[in-house]
Amino acid sequence: MSCNNHDPIQFNKLETIDLDKGLKNLKEITLSQIATDIQYIPLETKEECLITSVSQIFTFNDKIIVFDDRQRNIYLFETTGKFIRKIGKKGVGPGEYNEAFRVSFNDKDSTLLVKDRDNILYDINGYYINKTAMFPEMGQIDFLGDNIVFSFSRPGFVFNDNFQIAICDNDFKVQKRFINRKSENITTQNMGKIIGNMMNRLQYFSDTLSYWEYKYDTIYRIPDKNTCFPRYTFNYSRKQSFNEHPEGSQARVIEKLIETNSFIFLQLFDPSGTSAESIDNEMVYFKMTNEILTLKFHDNIRGMINDIDGGLQVLPRKSLKDGRVYTSFSAFDLKQRLLEEPFKSIKPLNIDKQKELLQILNNSKMEDNPVIMIIKLK
Repeated sequence: MSCNNHDPIQFNKLETIDLDKGLKNLKEITLSQIATDIQYIPLETKEECLITSVSQIFTFNDKIIVFDDRQRNIYLFETTGKFIRKIGKKGVGPGEYNEAFRVSFNDKDSTLLVKDRDNILYDINGYYINKTAMFPEMGQIDFLGDNIVFSFSRPGFVFNDNFQIAICDNDFKVQKRFINRKSENITTQNMGKIIGNMMNRLQYFSDTLSYWEYKYDTIYRIPDKNTCFPRYTFNYSRKQSFNEHPEGSQARVIEKLIETNSFIFLQLFDPSGTSAESIDNEMVYFKMTNEILTLKFHDNIRGMINDIDGGLQVLPRKSLKDGRVYTSFSAFDLKQRLLEEPFKSIKPLNIDKQKELLQILNNSKMEDNPVIMIIKLK
């Protein structure tokens, strides 16, 4: 079994990525160097679907699910951006969610798991299926075949019995647990050791799950319900110690990370930096060549220059199950910023894509819903 051609599952191989080396390898990257195509989805603007923040999206067939974590609403759109309906209903009644914190979509049976005070399962049409009491301190959720995978923000508490990962069946009964933290003696006194673990990232790509742990600097593989092993670890100087509280610290911390089939994108926070570029170091690891580098920004454009269609710069933050990455922009940002320098000077490689983007801008208003940008990587 393999994840993909670029990153085969190697149970006995743990690769170390040297971030200190990457900090010295400063390069300017254009989007065309890592991507082959861009798709824009301008979300239809209606009274019943006014979106403040696109925090998660899921695509399947010709549909797209959008989760707005500020308003705690879940929407279903066509991939053209046409609004279809809300999924689920906010409230305190049977089958309703009070305040959705996170959602996960199972494309195998088109069900949606909503993390509320309970875990609530809906079908794609928004019909309630069942629910269970939420596990204490649950962090991330995703699906693995017929199983549900949970990670925890505090491994020393109650349900998870010092384990970081729990794999459950569809009735939420635990089948397997992984990554035992019992020997680390996590207590309320040294809780600084796990502060920030809500930033952990449990994500599905290709045919396996990837799990990154904030502070532990390790990426794990969960290819099936019986297997979990470390695949990558990050090495860098001035790393924050487990008992060190982040506030006032001069240590480095990996703040954001996503893994795709071919790349690992991360942000290394360095509070001792003397400029904006050195405080938040945007880094890219190329799996095919084992190269790690830090993005050099061009003309104050923070991110990868979008030379495909001349649009806004890109800093990948989230990924889809098929390996694509996405971000979103408000209609206001797109209209205003593309009129400013230095975007006017970017020469696009794909004129048709530029025309498509300009048409979206011309047909949109400043107050319209966000535009989702989906990028197909090499």
